[in-house]
Amino acid sequence: MFIVSTKRFKVRRADGSPFLIEKGFVGNIPEDVASEWLIQAAIKEGSISTPETKADKSIEKAIKASEDKANATQKKREKKEVK
Repeated sequence: MFIVSTKRFKVRRADGSPFLIEKGFVGNIPEDVASEWLIQAAIKEGSISTPETKADKSIEKAIKASEDKANATQKKREKKEVK
């Protein structure tokens, strides 16, 4: 899976070895790592985006969408804290 990460993640693989995704990482990750709940939650939350292609415009679009999603998630959290 091709991703763009705005945060650092450490995922434990099935064999017990760690897989580190650095902040600012742009590239492919193995499918076993991509299927982990942490990565899937980060995609849903907006910390990791999955561009449609590896073209610059697609990556920029995915980063923007990821930032928008992360901002919306943060606003929801803040709203819950106020109540």
